[in-house]
Amino acid sequence: MRAECLPQRFVRGDANVDGTVDLSDSVRILARLFRGGPDSPCLQASDVNEDDRIDISDSIFGLNFLFLGGVAPPAPYPRYAQFDWWGTYQELDPTSPQKRARAQRRAGSSGSMR
Repeated sequence: MRAECLPQRFVRGDANVDGTVDLSDSVRILARLFRGGPDSPCLQASDVNEDDRIDISDSIFGLNFLFLGGVAPPAPYPRYAQFDWWGTYQELDPTSPQKRARAQRRAGSSGSMR
């Protein structure tokens, strides 16, 4: 499963790869599982609970984290990471300073990314 993200960077839980972990990520996982929706551009991002499977428990894990104060997704979260050729991931600087500031403002006002 790891090869799909090479060399893409990702954040665990960001299934739709839009730069935030929010409700739409759990919806994307459910749509893939039950409605034949498209795969995530990065399957590792969809494996929210890091059990090496993408199933309903990933969506539930994400929703529990977002709305019920559950445990945060395992690393790489909330920082970006990139898989190297040996199958391990290296944390990366998330984005430009402007995007980090925008994400922090959004997280403070909407609670979409913890």
